[in-house]
Amino acid sequence: MKNGKSAIGLVLIDFTEVIVKIYQKTEKAGWKVEYSNSRDLATFKEPPLKATEAASYISEQSFSRSGLSVGEWRIVARNVTDEVAEEIGLITGVEVEKLTLIREQELLFEGLSREL
Repeated sequence: MKNGKSAIGLVLIDFTEVIVKIYQKTEKAGWKVEYSNSRDLATFKEPPLKATEAASYISEQSFSRSGLSVGEWRIVARNVTDEVAEEIGLITGVEVEKLTLIREQELLFEGLSREL
């Protein structure tokens, strides 16, 4: 992990929501996952998602107790415009990877193959 911190933060952005998962490495149980979804909070007023709304939610989560232990953040987005993804990246300082259908399938296959 980067900066001697023990967690990885993954942000998934879709047309109307932001999902934040923080993976904390533990000695006993492997990975502990903390999950937060913007839909649970009714954060966004109406679709489509605005870059400032998403960045604000990401910022709130990054300053949470578990968010402060994250050494590396990764942001992926689908169903948002290139402009929104780029603006989120500029605001957060983290590059946003746009998920194409092929890339989603690659990631899904990779994850499933690790379970075998």
